[in-house]
Amino acid sequence: MENETFGWALGAIILLLLLGGIFIGHGSMGLGMNIGFVVMTIFWLAAIWFVAQAITERKDDPKKILKKRYAKGEISKKEFERIKVYIGMSKE
Repeated sequence: MENETFGWALGAIILLLLLGGIFIGHGSMGLGMNIGFVVMTIFWLAAIWFVAQAITERKDDPKKILKKRYAKGEISKKEFERIKVYIGMSKE
C-alpha cells in the first residue's frame, strides 16, 4: 500500500508541476506565484497522505492484532488459542 500511495503522490506532483507551468506567469509576480504553487502542492499532498494513513490504520487484520496482544502479554495462551480458533487461525 505504501508503494501505491507513493506512486499516486509522485504522479500528482508531476501533474501539478506540468499544469502549474502553463498557468503561472513570468511577470513581476511570477516568483511569488511559483512559491505559492509549491506551498499549496505540499499542503495538498500532506493532506492526502494523512488521510491515506488514517484509512490504512483502521484496516488492521484481526490475526495481526491477536498476535500483537499475545506478544505484549495482554492475553494468556489459553485466551490466544480460544480466539485463534474463533477467527479462523487454527491452521497457522
